[in-house]
Amino acid sequence: MHELFKTYPMLNGIRLRIRKYSVPIAGIFDNVEIEVAGSK
Repeated sequence: MHELFKTYPMLNGIRLRIRKYSVPIAGIFDNVEIEVAGSK
């Protein structure tokens, strides 16, 4: 995220979501998602 803040200096905050389907986790899941947020 540091690179994004350097590249886009007008940003105040970033929220990044990554969703992945068919993950190798035991159980019944449609998908798995992580979210990372950061601010200056």
